[in-house]
Amino acid sequence: MTSLDQTPGEANLSKLYGDGARCPSCGAFAKTLPDPEHRWVCAVCGAPRVVMPEGEALPEESAVALREASHARRASAMQRLVAWGTALPAAFSLLLAIALAPASFIASGVLIGAGLVLAFLSSRASRKGATERKRLRSAVERAYETAIETLHGKNMTPEQIAEGLRIAESDVETALAVSTHVRVAPAMARVAKEPEAELESESDAASDAEAAKK
Repeated sequence: MTSLDQTPGEANLSKLYGDGARCPSCGAFAKTLPDPEHRWVCAVCGAPRVVMPEGEALPEESAVALREASHARRASAMQRLVAWGTALPAAFSLLLAIALAPASFIASGVLIGAGLVLAFLSSRASRKGATERKRLRSAVERAYETAIETLHGKNMTPEQIAEGLRIAESDVETALAVSTHVRVAPAMARVAKEPEAELESESDAASDAEAAKK
């Protein structure tokens, strides 16, 4: 039986190549290519990918994070295009204003105003692009952290996880250390609060006893 969101052709491809070969961003059954920034990317759309060990399905949380990374990647590219598309006319307007200043102060003033507006738009697009790039990197790291935690929960060693995900073992150890710290910190906070709660309870009980004697 095929799922409701799969056509018969997609189901056949899934059986042939496996669900692990399907890009969570574009949906294509494609190979992955090494990437210096995101480790692995889709050979079709170029979006970041997480290569799982054979027989292991990509966790849904990782798939969601990878789709977010793909959206951030497209948004970053668009903002970069806007930044360059407004920066070049801004520079041209300011240079032309300098050239026309001796001949016409009015034309020069108009060109300076237009150049400043375009420069502001370019700066804003550049800042938005930087924000999207940060979101992209964060989403990719979340995808890998979820995959690492999932495999670690199946009693796989850091070396086995690194080999299965095709990443450095040091990256796996760092992700596990961060995950352990995130889980331990709230537990330690709860343990630290328990003695305080007990002391407050004993203090309240002593106060009630003294009030009863009076």
